Amino acid sequence: MLISLLLGVLVGAVLGLTGAGGGILAVPALVVGLGWSMQQAAPVALIAVAGGAGIGALDGFRQKLVRYRAAALMAVIGIPVTALGIRAAQAVSQPIRTNSPPSLIRPSAESTRRRGASSGHRSRPCCSPASAR
Repeated sequence: MLISLLLGVLVGAVLGLTGAGGGILAVPALVVGLGWSMQQAAPVALIAVAGGAGIGALDGFRQKLVRYRAAALMAVIGIPVTALGIRAAQAVSQPIRTNSPPSLIRPSAESTRRRGASSGHRSRPCCSPASAR
């Protein structure tokens, strides 16, 4: 119970300070911190992040920062697409879902290297091509 509380404080603090990152932190925190599977952690993380997002939205309403048409459009489009994403994720095998983030390191490093070369200064990627495989 104490670990759950500490993880909630950490994720909540990051979500509150930055306005983002709750979901990307909550699932790994539950998997590593509590030993849950991704299937167990994802819905709990979504509920926790939704609560934090709700508080942020209420603050936005209070400060008159909400653009209602944009929010409605995102909801109308996002809800059915989310359902399609859930179905697609269930169709993909577990090793692919688990290994997807590490597999993005090499393309990211190469993109950073190319961008640095085109801007006239040389940037060094975070890892060599041999170690990114």
